[in-house]
Amino acid sequence: DNDITKVDSEEAAEAIDDIIIGKGLQRLKEIKGFAGIERYFCKEHFDYKVVVTFQGLDNFKKYMESHEKDMEDKFVEAASHSTDKGFEFQNFVSSKFGSFGGGQAFRALSVDDFTAF
Repeated sequence: DNDITKVDSEEAAEAIDDIIIGKGLQRLKEIKGFAGIERYFCKEHFDYKVVVTFQGLDNFKKYMESHEKDMEDKFVEAASHSTDKGFEFQNFVSSKFGSFGGGQAFRALSVDDFTAF
């Protein structure tokens, strides 16, 4: 689950953190298959993104069917701190490449992508 919005300051991003992570993380931890939450904030363009990850498609589907509503009120509250007054929601299937995902994949990626270092 990939949730994106724009903010007008670092303080606004921190206010969203307080709501999404501060109030929502404990609830997410109770959901079967919850793998983690990552927050990204671009200080140049003021883009704010939250990525919620689940292990396995079935766990993600169960979250979408029943538990997504548990987080919906937190995103509505957090949206008041965004310039968009809302979040763009996207769902992705992900693959990780890196030193723990297989040395060959990491070496191949780092040769072509200087940001991989």
